[in-house]
Amino acid sequence: MGSADLLALEAHVRREVEMTAHPRTEWMLPRLHRGKPALDALIVGAGQSGLCIAFALMRDRVGNILLVDRAPEGREGIWVGFARMPTLRSPKDQTGPDLGIPSLTFEAWYDAAHGAGSFAGLNMIPTGAWHDYLQWYRRVLALPVRNGVSAAAIAPGELDDGGRCLLVTLSTGEVLAARKLVLATGQDGTGEWWMPDFVGALPADRRAHTCEAIDFERLRGRTVAVLGAGASAMDNAAVALEHGAEVHLFCRRSEPSAVQRYRWLTFAGFMKHIGEMRDEWRWRVMGNIMRAREGFPVDTYNRVLAFPNFTMQLARPWTDAHMEGGRIRRAGVVRRQGRAVERSLHAAARRGGSAARGLSLSRPRLRLPRTCAGRGALARRHPPVRHRCDAELRAVRQQHQRHDDRGAQGGGGRYAWPVRRRPATALEIAAGL
Repeated sequence: MGSADLLALEAHVRREVEMTAHPRTEWMLPRLHRGKPALDALIVGAGQSGLCIAFALMRDRVGNILLVDRAPEGREGIWVGFARMPTLRSPKDQTGPDLGIPSLTFEAWYDAAHGAGSFAGLNMIPTGAWHDYLQWYRRVLALPVRNGVSAAAIAPGELDDGGRCLLVTLSTGEVLAARKLVLATGQDGTGEWWMPDFVGALPADRRAHTCEAIDFERLRGRTVAVLGAGASAMDNAAVALEHGAEVHLFCRRSEPSAVQRYRWLTFAGFMKHIGEMRDEWRWRVMGNIMRAREGFPVDTYNRVLAFPNFTMQLARPWTDAHMEGGRIRRAGVVRRQGRAVERSLHAAARRGGSAARGLSLSRPRLRLPRTCAGRGALARRHPPVRHRCDAELRAVRQQHQRHDDRGAQGGGGRYAWPVRRRPATALEIAAGL
C-alpha cells in the first residue's frame, strides 16, 4: 500500500498506454505561423474535461498541444473550490477519464493509494479523493499544462501556408497560434455567475454566490437565508449548518424538484451519439435539460435534515431585499388559497443582533429558446416517465411529512409547506423528449 503500489501502478499505466498506442506513426504535419510552430490544439481549462480531452488527443497522436488554466497547480476545477458536497453524485463505478485503460481508472488508483480492496468498501467517491486522482492522472500521463495563465482574447489568423488558425492572446501578453481551440472552462463558460439585482445590491459582506469562497465560520450563530433548492443550495446550506448557523432555505416552487434530469446525460447511447443528431434536435434536448431545475440527491437531502435548525420554506420566492437597521429584510410572495399576499419577513439573525448573510444560489444564467413541446403533451406522450415522476414525488412528500412530524417532536429539520399542494405533473418529467 502507498508509494510502492502507486509506482507499480504507474509503470503498468505506461505499459498499457504503449501496448494500445495505435496509430504509432506520426501523422500530423507541422504547420507554421510567422516561422514558428503553431499548436495543433490549445485547450483552455485543465479541469477533468480538459485533461481527458488532452489525453484523447495524445492517444490519437495529436501531441502538439497545450493546456492553460488560470488557477495555480492543484487548484484547477471545482473539487477544491465551490464543490461543497462530501462525495461525487455519480456512481462510483462510472468510468470516463481512463478511456478504457483499466490501470488508469479511479478504482485502480484508489486501491494502490489506500490498499487492495479499499475501493470495494466505498459507497460513493469522496470529493477530495477524486481531486487527488485527477492530479495523479495529469502527472502520470505527463499532460502539458501551464498554470496561472488565462486566455484574454481570440482572433482569426492565417498560417504561413495560407491555412486558417486562431490567435489566442494569453494573460501574459503572449500570442499563441492554434489550429484548433477547445474551451474546457466548465460552467464558467456557459454564462455569467448571476444573482438577482436586489441581492447583488446588498453589502458584499452580507451576501455571497455559491461559486465564491465563503467564510462559513463567520456564519456561526447567525441566521442564513439560502435562495434556491437545487443541489448546490442544499450543499451550501449543509456546510452553514455544520458551522453552527440557523438556515432557512427558500424555494419558489410549491414542491422541490425530485427528478434529476441530468442523469439522462450519463447513458452511453446519449454520450456517444448526441453529436450525430441534427442541430435542431441537439438544441431541443439540451434546452429542455438546461431549463429544468435539477433535483437534489437523497444523501444531500438527509444531510440538512439532520439539523433541527434547518427550515425549508416552500412557495416563498424573494422579490426584494434591502438593509434596514443592520439587518436584511426581504419582500416575498406567499400564495394562499389562490391569492398572492405580499409580506415582508426578516432574514436576519435573532441572536445578539447579528445580521444574516444571504446566499444567492444560481447556476450560470442561460437563455435558450423554448422549442420543446408543451409539458402536458409530453406527459401524454410519455406516461411511463410521468408515472415514475409521480412515484418519486409521492416518496418525497411522504419523507417531508415524516420530517415534519420529527421536527414537531424536537427532531430534525422542518418544512414550511404551502396550503395548496398540487399533484405531480409533467413539470417533473425526467426527460423531456
